[in-house]
Amino acid sequence: MRGKDGKTLEESILMRFEDIEALKNVAKQNRQDIKQLNKVLADNFQKIGIVKYDAFHEMGGNLSFALTMLDGNNNGWIINAMHSREGCYTYIKEIVNGESYIELAEEEAESLDRAIYQEAYGLEVEEPVKKESKGKRENKKGKEN
Repeated sequence: MRGKDGKTLEESILMRFEDIEALKNVAKQNRQDIKQLNKVLADNFQKIGIVKYDAFHEMGGNLSFALTMLDGNNNGWIINAMHSREGCYTYIKEIVNGESYIELAEEEAESLDRAIYQEAYGLEVEEPVKKESKGKRENKKGKEN
């Protein structure tokens, strides 16, 4: 109240009410935007599982692979690329609610499981390791700066 009279105090209070009303409107818009983003994200591929293998036991190096890509509702595709000396054979199978209407090969089933149960396979994204600050780096002679 120092240096203020009743009129300036009333103006300050009214300004605060206007600020609060503006914040309420922003929060309401943010909630609507987040709901919309969640709806959009549910239809995007967000679960991935991959299994590399040697399809014909002749080439080595596990050049063949089964790749599963699923959305938030476990709908998507399994792409199976089988490499041999003669060429590459690629197949795709549709996944609906985490299941295929076509029988899955062992590698395809494992890829599907990895996509659906990512956490159990330790496939979660980790935070990047922070780099050392300039003061902690070693100079060319091996001494710390």
